[in-house]
Order: sequence, then structure tokens, then C-alpha cells
Amino acid sequence: MMTKKLYNGAFLFIAIAGALSIAACRFLIVKDFPPAEWDAYAFLDLAVALSRLSAGDVLWAESDRPLFLPVLTSLFFRLGIGDAKAIYLAAATLFVVGAIGLYLLMRIKLSRGLSLIGVAIFMTSPLVLHESVAGMTNLPGASLAILSIYFLYKGRDNPRFLLLVFPAFVLAFMTRFTEGLCLIPIAVYLLTTGDSVRFGKAGPYAVKGLLSGFLTYFPFGAYYYFIAGSFLYPIILSTEAVTNPVNPGAKHYQPDLFYYARKLPELISGNHFLGYAVAVLVAAAILWRVVSILYKTNLTGKVLFSTIPITFGFLSTLASIASLLPAFFTAARQRDEDDDKYDLVILLWFLVFFILHSKNPIKVDRYFLTMLPQLIILSLLFIHDLVTYLKAKFIRESQSMLWGKETVGAVLAVWISVMIVFISAQNIFGIEDRQISNLSMVNSVRDSLKTIALEPGRPVSVASDLYPIYAWFTRNAVQPMPRFSREPRGEAITHRLNKEQYTYFFSVVNMKIPGYKQVYSNPSTGVYGYRIIKPVASLGSKPSVFFLGNGWQRKIEWVSGYSFYLYHDMKPPSGLGGYRMGRSLFIDNYTIDELELFPYVFAYGFKWHNKPAMEKLLRSYVEQGGTLIIDAARNLGSPLALTNLKNRKLLGVKIDKSEVSGEIRIKAHGPSIKIVADELNVKLDSPMDGALYTSTGSAKLKTLASINGKPLISLQRIGKGKVYWMGFDLFGYTIHSHNPKLADFSRRVLRSIVVADNQETKTDQLN
Repeated sequence: MMTKKLYNGAFLFIAIAGALSIAACRFLIVKDFPPAEWDAYAFLDLAVALSRLSAGDVLWAESDRPLFLPVLTSLFFRLGIGDAKAIYLAAATLFVVGAIGLYLLMRIKLSRGLSLIGVAIFMTSPLVLHESVAGMTNLPGASLAILSIYFLYKGRDNPRFLLLVFPAFVLAFMTRFTEGLCLIPIAVYLLTTGDSVRFGKAGPYAVKGLLSGFLTYFPFGAYYYFIAGSFLYPIILSTEAVTNPVNPGAKHYQPDLFYYARKLPELISGNHFLGYAVAVLVAAAILWRVVSILYKTNLTGKVLFSTIPITFGFLSTLASIASLLPAFFTAARQRDEDDDKYDLVILLWFLVFFILHSKNPIKVDRYFLTMLPQLIILSLLFIHDLVTYLKAKFIRESQSMLWGKETVGAVLAVWISVMIVFISAQNIFGIEDRQISNLSMVNSVRDSLKTIALEPGRPVSVASDLYPIYAWFTRNAVQPMPRFSREPRGEAITHRLNKEQYTYFFSVVNMKIPGYKQVYSNPSTGVYGYRIIKPVASLGSKPSVFFLGNGWQRKIEWVSGYSFYLYHDMKPPSGLGGYRMGRSLFIDNYTIDELELFPYVFAYGFKWHNKPAMEKLLRSYVEQGGTLIIDAARNLGSPLALTNLKNRKLLGVKIDKSEVSGEIRIKAHGPSIKIVADELNVKLDSPMDGALYTSTGSAKLKTLASINGKPLISLQRIGKGKVYWMGFDLFGYTIHSHNPKLADFSRRVLRSIVVADNQETKTDQLN
């Protein structure tokens, strides 16, 4: 017994030593380089903010990001590690946890040798090696998900492990929001394991584990309630990420459903010849596993499994994932009670994330990390089954002594694992080109900060389109300036600086800015600095508009031709700011007195805590003479979303979803809106979908413009004010597509609604 324990411990020791060695090598190589990824700086900023909370300091941060990696990084800050090494160490720690967890998870079903080979493949994958110390959340989230699944299966032998399943799951979710889908294989397993879990000795532990998961989530939920007003804010964000449409103009847009399948050899081994061989093995493993599951499933189960590829090709992401549940539930319930359903859970775990990232049109190679552990396990299960079959088929009992000796297999496994690591040495000891190039850029950022002159009694405000990097090096609030990559940069930047009057502006753009003097220039790295020398006198010459929600705040001023100043409250009560969220996200965070300060209010991508209170607030604002421009396009996602408005009413108006595509015809009804001709014909590159509004009861709508005969812009009068209902995501589509005809039309619409008092020539106003 002692010899067997030592034998098992030796393999585990090799796995741990390998993980620690690789993590140490990667850390020592990158520790003196700046992070290569933009997101890593955002996590560093949030970690600094969290480490300072007790002191009451304020740091601008993207505070709606997943919280666990910044929390772990902040602990290293408190230990005295005050630079980027903190997040490298945090990421490396979770890499080691994931590697060890994967070995232990494979050992539940596989031999020590195969498990060691599997963890060696995992640790030396190019994507894993890069992410192991990158300060990103994809690998850490996957590592904690592995741990959660491992605890789930250890609960069969020792129910006390069930106490750890949900806390590990919560940490995975709080590291990467999409890891919340890991709950699906966990739930399928727990609900189909029979009386032993649901009602037997393990049942109370499962219930206590669920409670411990809630307790683990509670401080995170309290944080999000504090900064965003919702205890379930991460769930809201996750649901929106899956259900909201993505415009083709978005970065990394790639609608190919088989993107990850096609890139499998490259993702596994960087296009090394070995990658193609492994890709064939992976495909065979998945096919074999599906066939073996179908073999044990009745006709109903086979029919349900046959619907999965159909839903994958034609239905939404949520519908495709949901189609997995009846098939896998049926297959799991038909297994013997003693069957551990290991293959079912691993395959379901893989398919959930494969569907999620394949259906999501935003494709980034590092998302593959959420599928890699499952593919390794499935491939090794296939090898295990194949070897077992060959042994039984071709090797006589008298000749099977060698197969029965684990020593030979162990030596072979260790040798293969060492060879895998040796072949990957170039990746282990390599450095990202981006990190090398970023070093010069970061040095420029540091040099540019020397131009800031602090004057007693005079507050200094800093803005930058490299805002996470500047916030990191200043350890202070730096306001975000968009890159304005597709609209005229000069006009956009000047407009923003005229509005905000920042003391300093650091940018990748070299230009002359009215009222500002260039104080730093480094053309080789593309970093430039500007200091305000006199306020621009025209600041009050444009009307002020307040924006509620998320999605228009960066570019709606461009759509209008910069005819007004848009304000968006990004500072929640905690003092932590957020680029994509803040107090403005929830409409009922405000009082009527606050909204009345602005003659115009825009609402898009908005949320609420209490719908009746939110409607009462908007109605009061309009009744007292305010002008509300509202678009419900981002509130038409999943029916499960707390802020869904599909087939519901707002201010008495019924809201539904509609779509147009191909050639569209926009027609103005009456002289309200001026377009070049009576009709505007536009060819769309992609479908244009959004809200469709219908009058009900006393809520009467007047159509001001139509699209293919359907209302595009409608007017509702309430008291002294007006509500303009914008349909088909007009402005959102214009922002992302940059269609010149739609841009011109949208500009005319906005200038007709929001008119500056001091314009020499008044534009036509909507009736």
C-alpha cells in the first residue's frame, strides 16, 4: 500500500514540479517586460484600486470587469510587489492550479502515464504558455473551472468534496464571466447521479456546497451592487454578451462557425506538423465519444442528439446550448447508477464552450483555452479505449505480462512528457514580440509623464487614448479618450477636449489642438502629449445632452456632426469609474431634479432596478418639458434578461423586434425630416435589426420616418415634452457600419431634434 502511494505521489510530484518549473521560467523571462495585452493594464488598474479601498483612495478603473484576478493581484501588491510582476505572479499561480487540477481530473479515469502526458501537452501549448503569465483571464478562468469539475467527481468517493464545487465555480465565474456556463455540466451530473447524491449521504453536502458557493459570491455581488446597483450584475453582463447582436464593424468580427475547428492545428502547436496529427486525433476522439454515447442511448436520445447540429447551424447561441440539455439528460439518465458519466460530462463541457465561442462572431484565439482541457481529456480517453480494445483483441493472456507491468508504461509516459516539453522549449523560453515593442512605448509613456507640472491649489486632470496604461503608471485617475479610428480624429478629439477641458492629454495622435500646446513628442513610439494653455471660448455654444445607458456614449456626437455635448456619468458611488458602466447605466439611479438639468436625455442600452419607478421618472421628466430620445434595441435579448422589453410596454408603447436587410427604403413623412429626396435608398451590408414600436391605449405615436413601410422614427407627446422613439437600432447601426448614407440621414435627424441656440441658421425641427 505504501509503495502504491509513493508511486502515485511520484507522478503527481512530477506534474507539480513541471507546472512550477514552467511557471517560474515564464515569470523570469517576462518579469522585466510590460504586459503585452491592453486588458492586463485594466486588471492592474482595478487591482490598485482594490488594494487602496481601505485608504479611501480613488483610481479610475474599468470596474465592471471580472474581479477575482484583480483581487488576487491586489494581494501581491499588499505583499510589497508594486509593479506588473504582481499580475504575472497571480496568473502564474492560477496556471499551476489549473495544471495540477487537470492532472488530478484525468487521473479519475486515466492511468498515471496518460494523465502526465495530458498535462504536459496542456502546459506546453503555445496559447497556454503565453497566457500563463500574461495577466489575462482566459486561462485562469479555465483553470478554476477544471478545479470545480475535479471536486465534482471527487465527491463520488468523498462527499465532503462537494462543499468545494460551487466555491470553485464561483471563482471561475468571477475570473471570466463566460465560465458561468460551466454550471451546465455540473448541474447535469448532479441531477442525474441518482438518489446517492440527491437524497443520500451526499445530498446534504451538495446543498451545503451550493450554500458555500453563494457565500463565496456574496462579497463579489456586494461589490457589483455598490458600483453598479445590482447584486447580479455579472449575470446581466453575461446574458447580454450572449444575446446581444454584434455589428460587423466590431473588432475581431468573424462569423465563421468553424473558425476554431479550422485553426485547430495552429492553436494546438503553432502550425507545427504535430498540430495536424493532433487535430486528426481530436476529431477522431470526438467522433468516437459521440458514437459510444449514442450506442448506450435509446431511440429518443439518438433523436435528441441529432437535433444538436441543426440547432447549431440555425438557432441562436442560447437555443443551441439549450438543445444540449435534453439530449445529455436523456443519455445520463439511461446510464447505470454506478456509471460515473465522466465521458458525458467532459463532452458536454466541451460542446457548451465550443457552441458559445463558435456562434459568437467575435473570435479571438485565446478563447480556445476554454475548450483545450476538454479536448485533451477526450483525446486521451480515445487512446485509452483504443489501447484497451487492442489489448483484448490481439494480445494473448500469456503475452500480456508486459502490458500489465506499469513500470514500462510509466517510463514511457515520463519520456514522452519530457520530449513534449523539450520540443516546446522555444515557446517556453520565448518572449512575445508585442512585449518587446511595448517596452519602448512604455518608456515613452513614463517620459511623457515628466511633463506634468503640479501646481498647489490647482487640480490636474489627465486624459488619454492609452488610458489603462497611463492610469497604471500614474496610479491615479486617467479619463478615457476613444481612439476614433474610423471617424475624423482631429474633429473628434478637439470636440471632446473642448467639452471636458482636460489639463493634459496624451495620445497616439500627432496633431494641432486649439487651446492646447504639444509638450511631448516621440514619433518613433507614436506617443504625444498636450497641455491646455487657454480654455476654448465656445464651450457653452452647444446644447448639453445627458446619456443614460451604454453604447452611444463614445460616438453619438460624431453621428450628430458634433452639434452637441454629450455627458455620461461614469462614477458610481464608490469612486471607482468605469468605461462601459457607471451610475448612468441604471436610469432610476437619478432623481427628477438631476435629469431636469438637461433639456435632452438619450436612453440606449439602459437598465433599471425598479421598472415602475424608472417609468415614473422618465414620464415626469417629459411631462415637465424634457425631450427624451430612446432606442430599446439593446433591451430585446433573452426573455430571461431582467431588463428585457421585447413584447412589453414602456411609457404605454408596445415594443417588439423587427429586422430589415438588403435594399432598404427610408421615407420621411411630412417636412419634419429633410433628406436629399422624398425617399432614401440604401444597400445594407448586413441585417439591421432593432425595436419596432406600436401605439396602445392613450400612448399615441406619430410616424416621422419609415423604413420599408415600418416606423423608423416615431413621436410621442407627454405633457409639455416629447419622446422620440428610434427604431431598428438606427444610430447603433450607423456607428458600427459607417454607412455614408445612413450617417448623413442620422446626422440630419439628430440636428433636427437637438438644435444649438446660437446657430446662425436654424435647422428644421421635428414637429
